[in-house]
Amino acid sequence: PTLASTVTWTGTNLNTTGTLTIASGGTLTISGTNDHDFNTRAIVNHSIVEWTQGRLRTGNGGVAAWG
Repeated sequence: PTLASTVTWTGTNLNTTGTLTIASGGTLTISGTNDHDFNTRAIVNHSIVEWTQGRLRTGNGGVAAWG
């Protein structure tokens, strides 16, 4: 999926294959004291990611790319 608006990720996991893209003009806010897991998923950021709480954890081919 592609995010073109503001979305808050509060600690559920994204442990499925595929790519989450934050489009230009979109914002992903990562908050909550829970762990934020994204095993096997790619997160590609073209805009803003605000990380305020919790741990980011990945593995099994999960990656994050900023650019």
